[in-house]
Amino acid sequence: MLKYDKRHSVIYRSFAIIVLGMIMLFGMSTNGVSASVAQSQVTSSINKCRSYVLNNYFDPDYGQEFIVLAQARSGMSTSESFFSVYYNNVANYLAYKEGVLSSGTSRTEYSRTILALTSIGVDATDVAGYNLFDHLSSVSEITKQGMNGAVWALLAIHCHPDYQTSERCALADELVTYLLGKEISGGGWAYSGTIPDGDMTAMTVQALSPYYEREGYEEVTEAIDRAITCLSNAQLSDGGYKSCGYENAETAAQVLTALSAIGIDADTDSRFIKNDYNVVENLLSFQLSDGGFMHVKSNHSANGLATTQAYYALVSYLRSENAQTFLYDMSDLTLTAGLPGDGKTHTGSDKETSAKENTDDSSSDNKKSKTQKASTTEETTAAQSSSNSDTDGTNDRKSSSANSVSTANKAEDSEKNEKEHSEDGWDFAPEEYVSDEGEVVATADSDKMDAVLQSNKSSRTPWVVGAGIVAALVVAYTLSSIMKGKKR
Repeated sequence: MLKYDKRHSVIYRSFAIIVLGMIMLFGMSTNGVSASVAQSQVTSSINKCRSYVLNNYFDPDYGQEFIVLAQARSGMSTSESFFSVYYNNVANYLAYKEGVLSSGTSRTEYSRTILALTSIGVDATDVAGYNLFDHLSSVSEITKQGMNGAVWALLAIHCHPDYQTSERCALADELVTYLLGKEISGGGWAYSGTIPDGDMTAMTVQALSPYYEREGYEEVTEAIDRAITCLSNAQLSDGGYKSCGYENAETAAQVLTALSAIGIDADTDSRFIKNDYNVVENLLSFQLSDGGFMHVKSNHSANGLATTQAYYALVSYLRSENAQTFLYDMSDLTLTAGLPGDGKTHTGSDKETSAKENTDDSSSDNKKSKTQKASTTEETTAAQSSSNSDTDGTNDRKSSSANSVSTANKAEDSEKNEKEHSEDGWDFAPEEYVSDEGEVVATADSDKMDAVLQSNKSSRTPWVVGAGIVAALVVAYTLSSIMKGKKR
């Protein structure tokens, strides 16, 4: 039998302390610090986005649904005038159009308006007497717009329990079947072709998320799991995502929203961390000092669509972290019928034309146009940019537009590093990026932006060094205890 030795006791205790210190060191050097940094950055980023919107959307109107939704779901009180102004404009426009938002094949106008109105507590089945769901009653009509129509109709139906009548639930099941039938062999979805598209895959996951791990919908769960694998494999080494060959904020935003929809923490899940970078950090790296987001890092200016999608994606992530309902699950709200507008304003036929052109994705030409140079208008005003910046959460990303950046800026951009979007037109953001430490960094190209991202990652070093010092002290204490034991 071994005899009790005081020196052994000291060594064992010290060894245990060293092991504990090493565990802490490892945790701080990998995901632990990353998670805490991302959470604080997300909160700050959302606050900047909110201020940015209030500074640039003076008269929120029909066509800006996703900005309204992001504001509402971020925790901003729906009693704020921002929302009452938006509702009044929409109610007036509905009356002017006699409840018909689209005269063509597109149905996403209704879906996105349902989502926005629901987010501010308005019952979309009674908007000053108009029921927006009347235009979402047939799979054949909804899917004339392709997968996009099905995705947004599903999100609209499931956004609140009050909407889920037996008829609409049956319609939703048909839409689920339609989307499952569009899955690419091996997993994921695309607008066209046989290669999964990050945007379409992420959006479809969002739409199918209410059925995830739900009894009787095992096929949906399996399809989503395959899609998650596709998204993990498609992630870049800096945590971001490409679409049509170019890394951009919108695709990262859609992926982050999708992961939040099914309860995956994009900041800590090992499947979505590449070289210690995750999609949350990557998305934040597109934000400018005034709160807006760049579409691609070579833009140097805020892009309407990128800002909108990044905003609601970060809101979605933070809601998931805080155990709140998903971005599009508004069961936490009580709905009331909408009153008529004041009758003083309406957006007119130009708005309908713009919305129709920007949301119709029935042709694959829209996807091809993402890499083409779009024609421009001379010095598009901020007001025009705002009115055209949020016509459809994702179809717009697939089409070019005449309302993009000014001719001067346009001449500087090349087809090599630019995808055009219908909302591109905000050209008043500085060429700056804010690092983790709050330092404003001027940017000239994407390489410098990548250097800033690397610098932000390096800002974790003090934590690691601190843990290393603690471990060194523990080792010193251990050796000292051993030497004292020998002297005795």
